[in-house]
Amino acid sequence: MRQWLAAAVVTVCLPVSVPALAQGADPTQVSQARAAAKELGQQLKAQLMASIKAGDPKAALGVCKTVAPALSQQIGADRGMKVARTALKVRNPDNAPDGWERMVLEDFAGKIAAGADARRLERAEVITDAGGASTFRYMNAIPMGAQPCLTSPRPPAPPLGSETHPLSPHVPPPALPPARARRAFTITAPAR
Repeated sequence: MRQWLAAAVVTVCLPVSVPALAQGADPTQVSQARAAAKELGQQLKAQLMASIKAGDPKAALGVCKTVAPALSQQIGADRGMKVARTALKVRNPDNAPDGWERMVLEDFAGKIAAGADARRLERAEVITDAGGASTFRYMNAIPMGAQPCLTSPRPPAPPLGSETHPLSPHVPPPALPPARARRAFTITAPAR
């Protein structure tokens, strides 16, 4: 069970990027955003694996609530960009997608439904607001495996997420269908 659990966490935390650029996106900035997403994925994976290895898979949910925001903030500060995670359904309202992120997540979901490999989905764009300010936006899908990423190793306990977690008691658990990328790393920075 632990081997399956470890494989599921690796699947969720390590996106594979493909060099696809949107028009107007600086290739160097896209490369830096990919590196930031990869770093966040690797650091989250390490924290999640440590929690699972310690025998407490429920604590892994706490990693997402308490450790991930601090890691995101540190990586973003080190790289001069805003680094975060978002999803179509979130436990933490602070991670809710903005309009552009929701559009990209829905696009990713549609592409996956049509057979695309979630590990290769990314989007980079430069958005110009009404005032003329340009912002670089990047998203990289975080694919889910065939099962939810974390389940209790002691049968017949229900899968994690089937109950409300004490770190987010006000939010019902999201119902995520298998093999969907409804989560993504999201990067924002001033456009170059």
